Amino acid sequence: MRQLVSWGTLAAALLLAAPPVAAEVGPAGAGEVCEPVYRLYRNWSPGVQRTGRVHIATFDSCEDGEGVVYNEAMCNITQRLYQGQPGVRVVFWCELVDRR
Repeated sequence: MRQLVSWGTLAAALLLAAPPVAAEVGPAGAGEVCEPVYRLYRNWSPGVQRTGRVHIATFDSCEDGEGVVYNEAMCNITQRLYQGQPGVRVVFWCELVDRR
C-alpha cells in the first residue's frame, strides 16, 4: 500500500517551492510581468470565527512563454494535492489574478 505524504511535509515543500508575491517580476528583475498569474487560497479552519481567505501560494512562471498553461495547471494540481489529504476540512481554490 502506498503511503501518503504527511500534511506537514506537503505544506513545507509547497511553501518552500512557492515564490513570494514580490517575485512576480521576470528574470533578473527585468521588469517583465508574468501573465497570467494564479494564486492558491484556502478558507479559515472550521470553528474559527473569521471570514475571508488565506493566501497559500502564487504561480507566476515566465519560463519559455509557457506561463499561460503552466501557472494554471500547477495551481490546480497543488489545490488537488492539498484538498486530497486525509482529514482536510478546509477548502482550497485557485484564482486568476486580475491586474487591471
